[in-house]
Amino acid sequence: MIMYPFLVQRPGPIQLGLRHMPLSRLLFSRAVHAVLLVDLERWTRVMLVDTMWDNGQPTRVGSAVTAVSALSGIADGRQQGGVETMTGKGRDLHGQDLHGHNFADADLRDANLSETDLTDADLSRADLTGADLTGANLTRADLTDADLSRVDLTDADLTRAYLTSTILTDALLVRATLTDAKTTHAELIRTDLTNSILTDTKFTHATLTDANFTHSTLVNTDFSHATLTNAYFDDQDELTKNAILTGVDLEPVRFGNA
Repeated sequence: MIMYPFLVQRPGPIQLGLRHMPLSRLLFSRAVHAVLLVDLERWTRVMLVDTMWDNGQPTRVGSAVTAVSALSGIADGRQQGGVETMTGKGRDLHGQDLHGHNFADADLRDANLSETDLTDADLSRADLTGADLTGANLTRADLTDADLSRVDLTDADLTRAYLTSTILTDALLVRATLTDAKTTHAELIRTDLTNSILTDTKFTHATLTDANFTHSTLVNTDFSHATLTNAYFDDQDELTKNAILTGVDLEPVRFGNA
């Protein structure tokens, strides 16, 4: 069982004690008043109460004030900042402001996240298979070890996103911006990057078999030690001039000017 620390405050003289309780039962305090323990496995609201103390024991409960809990995100027993209750297969989160939210290990299969603000969000190890992320803002988002198979990221902004060891097989990244994105050791098999912006993008040690780079913008794009078997580029000269190709075998690469 997960244990969660909390502080107890008591008036005249003030005594501070550090205890541990199960995550499902937390103690809230206001000023130096004790408050009601609330079982967050059953409640999404917290009742705040003033309490008089006599020799360390509560003797009178004062006026009660109901407030929406700042911990409503753990009403089902999960820690605030952890996996959000809004997750689940097929969820519709279109256009929402989810800046900085924590979706680590979340189930977001087939979710509608189109035009959603996921700036600085933690999506590490999340399952986003088949999700709609068209037009989403994923600037600086952490997608490490996430599964984005068959995800639609058309027109998405992944500037400085972390895509280390991310699975992007059969994903659509048409017109996506991946400026300074880190896609090291990522899997981009049959990924469509048509018209994508790949300035300073790191594809080091990535698997890019059958990836489509038609009309993509390559500026200092790093493909070092990447696998580019049957990947398609418009022009070999452009690739060799604008990309870093250390340890890359260009023999199996397809070019439009060939």
